[in-house]
Amino acid sequence: MSVTTSKAAAATEKVQERMGRAIERLEQDFNGRIIDGRGVYADPSRQRHALSAVIAELTAARDLMNATTWPAD
Repeated sequence: MSVTTSKAAAATEKVQERMGRAIERLEQDFNGRIIDGRGVYADPSRQRHALSAVIAELTAARDLMNATTWPAD
């Protein structure tokens, strides 16, 4: 395995980990009884905080992908 490929494989693993955390956070904070009887979020600060955390994970994943040299086919 070339150095480029091994670095890309390591980056892929890190991106997958970040994506997993982002998806888990979305599932945790946007499923279930999060909307009250009036049709609004029962705890909007929780959803806002979750979105900020997810955006941070996605941004880090994107930045890692952009910084990685990917092997050519």
